[in-house]
Amino acid sequence: MYKALSGGDPVRLGQPHFALVYFMVYEKSLFKYRYRGYRMAMMEAGSMYQVAGMVADRLGLENRVWSAFTDTYVSKVLNVDIRTATPLIVQFFGKRND
Repeated sequence: MYKALSGGDPVRLGQPHFALVYFMVYEKSLFKYRYRGYRMAMMEAGSMYQVAGMVADRLGLENRVWSAFTDTYVSKVLNVDIRTATPLIVQFFGKRND
């Protein structure tokens, strides 16, 4: 799973403890926002990962927002139907190795 989330480049990421994967559910986003659905989903995901990053800072965790992944590969590994939802961003968390 880590290989899928890292876009095949796990060396650059180190060894995070966990990750959050932000998805957009097409039907929900388009119903709620109509033609602005994709744009609003991106803004909501950005707000969520910003807050998660602030919480991580308070807990002393490092975090990295990552978009270098293949949508279809991540969806397949996480068993999410790519026709109904798409991954927008992955955020990794962990302690820094000193």
